[in-house]
Amino acid sequence: MAAWLDRVRERALRVSDIREQSQHQQQSALPNLAKVLGVWQLTFLGLGSIIGAGIYVLVGFTAHDIAGPGVILSYVIAGIAAMISALCYAEYSVGFPVAGGAFAYTSSTFGELIAWTCGWSMSLQTTLSSSAVSRGFSSYLSILWIGGVARNGPAQETLTIPLGPVTLDPIAFVLIIILTIILSIGIRESARFNMVVCLVNISCIIFVICSGLPVIDFRNLDPFLPFGVKGVFSASSIVFFSFIGFDYIANAAEEAKNPSRDLPLSIIGSLSVASLLYVLMSVTMVTLQKYTDIDIRSPFSSAFVSHGNTVTAYIVSCGALCGIVTSTMTGLLSQTRLLTVLGRQRFLPPILSHVYHKTSTPLVATWVTGIISGLLALSIDIAVLAEAVSAGCLYVFFLVNLGVLVRNTCIHPHKRTKEVEGSLSKQIQLITYACVSWICISSALLSISFTLDMNTLLLIGIALSWVASVTILHLHCSKKHAHDPAESPSSTSGSARKGDFKVPLFPWTPAFGVLSTTHLLCSLSWVTLVQFLIYMLLGVILYIVFGSHRIEQFEKHSQTSSVSGVELHSLLPHRAHPESSHS
Repeated sequence: MAAWLDRVRERALRVSDIREQSQHQQQSALPNLAKVLGVWQLTFLGLGSIIGAGIYVLVGFTAHDIAGPGVILSYVIAGIAAMISALCYAEYSVGFPVAGGAFAYTSSTFGELIAWTCGWSMSLQTTLSSSAVSRGFSSYLSILWIGGVARNGPAQETLTIPLGPVTLDPIAFVLIIILTIILSIGIRESARFNMVVCLVNISCIIFVICSGLPVIDFRNLDPFLPFGVKGVFSASSIVFFSFIGFDYIANAAEEAKNPSRDLPLSIIGSLSVASLLYVLMSVTMVTLQKYTDIDIRSPFSSAFVSHGNTVTAYIVSCGALCGIVTSTMTGLLSQTRLLTVLGRQRFLPPILSHVYHKTSTPLVATWVTGIISGLLALSIDIAVLAEAVSAGCLYVFFLVNLGVLVRNTCIHPHKRTKEVEGSLSKQIQLITYACVSWICISSALLSISFTLDMNTLLLIGIALSWVASVTILHLHCSKKHAHDPAESPSSTSGSARKGDFKVPLFPWTPAFGVLSTTHLLCSLSWVTLVQFLIYMLLGVILYIVFGSHRIEQFEKHSQTSSVSGVELHSLLPHRAHPESSHS
């Protein structure tokens, strides 16, 4: 038993080199995904996944029940937190342009166990996000299909089926199955479909904003914070779900033509455009209608109908349908790529990594994702899904922000063991690790103290200690850079070269990322946090009992190249991969 625990502990702390993973993958006989995505396809992949749920589904719920007109600030706060995380994603993607996104990044920094919890959480995020978004489809479809617009708003539950305590949504299930079929055809065709539908959605959003200008009433903003400041932060933790999507771009890195250049541009560009549109749309929503009168199911359509503008209500529904379609499809795409990577590395059954040679798509992973997401969309309410998705997303973003902070202060990514020990004294290393640890702990304490209305002096003391820890890291990085200019704080991520993207204002940017994601996570309800903790504990148990043992046994019988220390050569039948035909 002791020997087994020692092996599990050794594997859990094992750190893999992402650059070596990429090289080994290219040299292996395993079929690869086709490299066909350019910067525009990747940017619209991000826009398609971001724009949709936050505007057309969640803005009504959060404004009506949680924040009132203050939901505008909620979107601003969530957007800033997302942008900080996006900057960290962008730096990681330059040094490590490989499939798997945050899973691959954390594997290179924190070890196998933390990487698995990250991948496990990403699975929760991507699967449930597709299910949550798709459940808003039937309400808007009822408006276009059967004319479900009345003076009091859209017809309720027109296309759903009440069944005891749950309401079945067969339209959402059918939507996910259709999108799964499109994804099975090929990534190039899926990207083209996404781009067209996304352009229609953006056009509808611009039309809605322009149509709302003549009828907005700023008196609807009073009171601006009916639920207080806490309501704003609580809503921001939920609408943060709206910004999920830019991280999906990282999951598709293997299919990017020039990932080192295109991934940072598409990640930051898509989030910037989406954030601007989100804020403008939230302002339009709460000025069109009093927050107490907002219809939770179809907020924009109802608001325009209340002003006698039925035509715009129909256009809103058309845009909503487009946004929901692209957001659902890109979520499914991201999940299939994650399952492919987890299957390759034997965290999950290897059959999930099978890439069909004619379409260059992981068919098994695609259909497993589609069926699971479809069944969830059929039976689970969106409000429950939204908070669960936000918890998983915030945990992943927390790890990415912390990873950039750790890599650039505590660890030299390409000088991992002996050279690290030689470059820094043990005393400096201990101080550095202590500062990083206290940034995490103090971020949690600040959030809890704020939520529980604890003593103001205590809050100030914790905040000052947080600032002091970041300042010490800043001075440490500046001193290290002065001794060795090649080791600038932001140049130590993977294979970064001169001119590559680096996180600005290091270490303040990733430190604020840790603070913001921690606070938003702690702002979720206790029920959601307990559910998320149970989900994560289940993932750890699966890793200890199943994952680590299978990976170790597989490595013992491997004789050829590996990815993340895990051999891939014998996973699948060897086939010539016609990548050139798809590029």
